[in-house]
Amino acid sequence: MPTDTKTEQKEEQAEKKEIIAPEYTADELEDRSELIRAMCMARDNRESPHPEFDDMTYSQYYDSNKRADLSYIPPKKNKADKRIVTGYTREKDTTLLSALLGYNFQPDITVYNNQELIIAELGNNMEDVVKKTREVEDWNTKRSLVYRELISQGDVFVEEVWEVQRIPDISNANEWRPGMKIKDAKFEEKAKPRKMERAAVRLMQGKNVYLGDFWLDDYEQQGLVFTYEVMSRERAKSIYGTWDRWENVPYQVDNTILLDNTGQTYNTWSLMAVQQDQVGVIKIQKKFSNQYQIMLNGVMMLPCDYPLSAISPDGGVTIKHAGLERINGCAYSKGQPAKTKVDQAVHDNFLRLMILREEQAGAPPMGYRGKKVLSSDIYTPGKINNNMKEGDLFPILPQSTGLQQADFSMYQLIKQMMEDKTLNATYSGESPEGKVTLGQLQMEKQQQLVKLGINFDAVKNLERTLVWARIGNIIMNYAKPLDNKVNDSNPDNKVLENVYRTFSIETTLSDGKAGIKQFEFTDKAFPTVRDQQEEEQMLGDYYGKPVQKVYFDSEQFMNLLKYRWIVNIVATQEDSDDIEREQFVLFVREAKEIWPDSVNDGYAKEKYAIKIGEDPTKFFVPQEQLDQARMAAGQVDAMGKPIAVAPVKSTQTSVPAR
Repeated sequence: MPTDTKTEQKEEQAEKKEIIAPEYTADELEDRSELIRAMCMARDNRESPHPEFDDMTYSQYYDSNKRADLSYIPPKKNKADKRIVTGYTREKDTTLLSALLGYNFQPDITVYNNQELIIAELGNNMEDVVKKTREVEDWNTKRSLVYRELISQGDVFVEEVWEVQRIPDISNANEWRPGMKIKDAKFEEKAKPRKMERAAVRLMQGKNVYLGDFWLDDYEQQGLVFTYEVMSRERAKSIYGTWDRWENVPYQVDNTILLDNTGQTYNTWSLMAVQQDQVGVIKIQKKFSNQYQIMLNGVMMLPCDYPLSAISPDGGVTIKHAGLERINGCAYSKGQPAKTKVDQAVHDNFLRLMILREEQAGAPPMGYRGKKVLSSDIYTPGKINNNMKEGDLFPILPQSTGLQQADFSMYQLIKQMMEDKTLNATYSGESPEGKVTLGQLQMEKQQQLVKLGINFDAVKNLERTLVWARIGNIIMNYAKPLDNKVNDSNPDNKVLENVYRTFSIETTLSDGKAGIKQFEFTDKAFPTVRDQQEEEQMLGDYYGKPVQKVYFDSEQFMNLLKYRWIVNIVATQEDSDDIEREQFVLFVREAKEIWPDSVNDGYAKEKYAIKIGEDPTKFFVPQEQLDQARMAAGQVDAMGKPIAVAPVKSTQTSVPAR
């Protein structure tokens, strides 16, 4: 073993022995005692048996729902037991998840200024910014996990965070080649690594989130919310190693009980027992007192009066919550497995009995009157068994004829019970029994949508909460400068300038046409209207589609938190069947008959192309090209308005069929 490694191990062992308690002030000891007492009470209340959890603790209830959703196969109880789990609950959860993922939940944002006047353009621009941030974090991939947690557990906890990732940049990484001496390879990291920042959501496991009041069903009124996560000491050091009091974090904590003298003297404590070289990280958020605290194995890492508003734009908890089927007088909700896991257990047990009965009918247990020891090999085809008399073997159980019609009827009854509580087979995409018409199928699907109502409300509430939190995250962080550079346009007077964020997104522009909207944050004066139009024209020629520039003042943008933001969620299907497409065409025709000049043709064409599975930009001729062709044909004037043309009578004559 190299000498350096031995030295490091000795230093590490010495460090473990020299861990001493931090020097807290009297106020810190009092605040720590109060936090520990509140967290112990929240933990003990949650981990007590509750009728809402079928007389289980929350952790036991969470695990039972998770096993049902995962189609967990338990071990055999005995040799004759069958390891059979049909996975019916998971299949129903997957069907519900697929139904929800088949919809786009897009935000409709309205913003009011200090005089309660609507700023329509700002609301539309923020919708596009939110959409862009979700593309960057790949929300479409994350949301399946978030929705699944909501369906399987009934509750989902998601934290809105601002991610800062520093990517190492190795200056001489390409200098080493195979064939060179490994000992000669030395890679140097640049002093300033590349940095990537983005708004993102982080799915929290329900067991890691604790609520101060178990019996408060309004999450927004929770005064205490904290999370508990166990990580390796190496990982914790990479995050908190430079913080004050890191050297005071113990390597192992066994004490999880509140002591009477905690407020007077320091005692090692953690929410749960922590193993050697592990760190229990507790992040505490107190909304109404505006407090935020981080504890590592019970050691406070922040000042006792650190404000929650420093990490939360609105001063509320950063961990957002949504419930599927809410329970009055309880902070938690019911999920999909809560309705089907008992039925599935009965279903699986009955299926085991049916298989056992068939096995007993095909190979019944036998008795032997002789004194020899026989094995089951005597039933092997073609095998000759000596020294056996007729009647030596006899069946132990009464003669079984196998499964009867009543057994299948009972099996179907149990299955139908689960169908009635969830989405049926038709909505799952399975072929219905018997002959049914297309209208009957459509009517049955509409009836199944009634069952989806509460699930849609839960997802819309979740999306509304997440979008509202994302708006605050954007306002708080997006207008900050990314870097700075020297403006050398004037050699005699070089000025250091801030570099701000610039991004673009394909969307529907303010005139209703599909195009690109480009956002730019700046601390300089905005360009004139003419200069902006020329820039938009130049960019439009480059991209081959209309471009709209949007400028944000970096200083004024951060003041938008003072405005009142209203978020509504609009659910639209990603893909639709033939009937829905025909209904859409019928609605467009009806609207054109009632309001001939009011229908947004660009939007209608885009929706139609999506419904038939085509790219709108490729399926339809661009509107500018269409207007030019019509103008050349004299069908529209210079303003783009249609010119009245006398109708041409058809000269086609009918031809009799031969």
